[in-house]
Amino acid sequence: MTRDPAEGERAAERPEDAAAANAGVPQPLHPIPANRIEPPSSGLAAPDADEPPPLLGTWPRVYALVLAVLVLVIAFCFWLSRLGS
Repeated sequence: MTRDPAEGERAAERPEDAAAANAGVPQPLHPIPANRIEPPSSGLAAPDADEPPPLLGTWPRVYALVLAVLVLVIAFCFWLSRLGS
């Protein structure tokens, strides 16, 4: 007698068979519903997306300052390398 492969798939879908298949798997004592799970909180509030930076008032000015300082550091290092050679 041959078995229909689809019969095995249908049997696995029955609730009593699913419970038997998970008999060896430990279950949580008090399962938390999926809609009640909250991500862990770091205790810090997320900054507002529209909040201005604490320095210079706008983000483009902060980026310009960082770029200017970077150019000055590179120029200073170039000058030191020329001075030493």
